[in-house]
Amino acid sequence: MTTHEVEEMLDITKKMLIYYENEGLVKPLRDNNYRCYSQEDISRIKFILL
Repeated sequence: MTTHEVEEMLDITKKMLIYYENEGLVKPLRDNNYRCYSQEDISRIKFILL
């Protein structure tokens, strides 16, 4: 999933996603310099939001 798709699905900001990445909590793959979030990344973000 792209950053925008994750933002909409989880109702969070791009800034929050980048923060989680910088802290090492998620490690999205890169595709042509775009972040691609896996289902594992999304599950981890959902857990963090709880």
